[in-house]
Amino acid sequence: MSTYGIAGSDPVAPFSNTVNTLLKDAIKTRWDADYVTPLGITYPVSTDIIWLTTWYTGYRDVEVVFLHGFLDQVPATTDQRYERDTETVDCHIWVRGGGGDVEPTALNKTLNGLKTVIAKNKTTLIPNANVFVASSQRAPTEKDDDFRNMWHYLIKIRVNYWSVNTS
Repeated sequence: MSTYGIAGSDPVAPFSNTVNTLLKDAIKTRWDADYVTPLGITYPVSTDIIWLTTWYTGYRDVEVVFLHGFLDQVPATTDQRYERDTETVDCHIWVRGGGGDVEPTALNKTLNGLKTVIAKNKTTLIPNANVFVASSQRAPTEKDDDFRNMWHYLIKIRVNYWSVNTS
């Protein structure tokens, strides 16, 4: 059985955690510094958001969930010494808003914040990997109660990196 490590790491070793957890931690860390509106305000601030790698809880008005989507490994050489790996992380954004069809402001602010943090740090969020937003789409909205809805958005984030056979 072959053992692979991340190309560029010293020493060559696998990531210290799952890619979705690394991505969550990196975005959470960079959120307040990198996502500032033209008025110099960050909204919502990182402490107002629940950051998870499991399904949403409904405990706060804004929750961002990073789930492992899939891993695509393609041999990059005929001897299979190198692989080009593409991991997809499904980032679910849940925002509580008023009832009806009006999207809450916090939903667009959170979407813009995620896209901004990723764009500004695409080569540094995860060491030796490139991160980019592959797609985003509205997901089903759930009725929280008679006066509020939980708005749901899905962003597919791709993480590209090279791995090296160390065995």
